[in-house]
Amino acid sequence: MGFCEWPVLIPAEYEERWQAASADDRQRATVLAGRVLWALTGQVFGVCPAVVRPCFQPPAHGTTWSGRAGAVFWPGVTGDPAATGPCGCSDGCREIGYDRVALPGPVAAVDEVVIDGITIDPATYRVENRRWLHRIDGQRWPTHQALHVGDDEPGAFTVRYQRGLVVPVDGQYAAGRLAVEFLAGMTGGECALPAGATSVSRQGVSVELADMREWFTNGVTGVASVDLWIMAVNPHKSKRPARITSPDAIRRRAGVL
Repeated sequence: MGFCEWPVLIPAEYEERWQAASADDRQRATVLAGRVLWALTGQVFGVCPAVVRPCFQPPAHGTTWSGRAGAVFWPGVTGDPAATGPCGCSDGCREIGYDRVALPGPVAAVDEVVIDGITIDPATYRVENRRWLHRIDGQRWPTHQALHVGDDEPGAFTVRYQRGLVVPVDGQYAAGRLAVEFLAGMTGGECALPAGATSVSRQGVSVELADMREWFTNGVTGVASVDLWIMAVNPHKSKRPARITSPDAIRRRAGVL
């Protein structure tokens, strides 16, 4: 999942300077600040809209199937190979059930569930563990999906939701502080002296700065308050979200059951 949007809150002391700039310049600074913080915090935060068409696939019964007889359907999602397929486990394979759908997560919020063109009452389902869409009204999710029809047509089962981790409020203020500095650089205004300054000569009006590339190599921006937040949420300087794998997981070549 790539970068979508990073909400920005401008600190009160910079609000007047911020509002004095053009809307286009503010937008450019906002997007740039969000992209930088998204990269420097391990590409963890941020929410993107997602639309999926869940497909229920029965377990395979061929000679290459490694599952156990009687395994139940696995709720997968079309277009995401990592989330699609039969149960695919042997010992310890447990029933998922027809009232749960596995969505590529993390799931921040569900916007809409549409079955046969009809929007389902949100009170009839809930999100569990930021992954499972659990139906709680005693009904089951459809086990047939007509992929040749549109998302809102009869025969379709569509889930529209927000995928990702919501940016915390302090991260939104950090983006606002960084955006203010980017805006100053874009418009030729006064810019706060970065923490990366190595020497300042008042009378000679000369400033020597460390190479900006070194800040990004070290996972910081050069703006002290912003860097404190980055180090707090990404102390190990991760470049991308962590993934959990198991040596016991069954591996198959693409297209082979």
